[in-house]
Amino acid sequence: MEIKLKYDTPAEWAKQVVENIDVFLQDHADAERKVANMCLSLIAKYPIKET
Repeated sequence: MEIKLKYDTPAEWAKQVVENIDVFLQDHADAERKVANMCLSLIAKYPIKET
């Protein structure tokens, strides 16, 4: 199965990522952490209420 992306990844972007993989991975981890914290906040704000 092949999934075609809507846009091709620019070669320059990929080159920059490869050259700066540590920065890329840290940025990705920071984004994941932010999303996880937002999800936990939503769970705390809107808990499932038993009826």
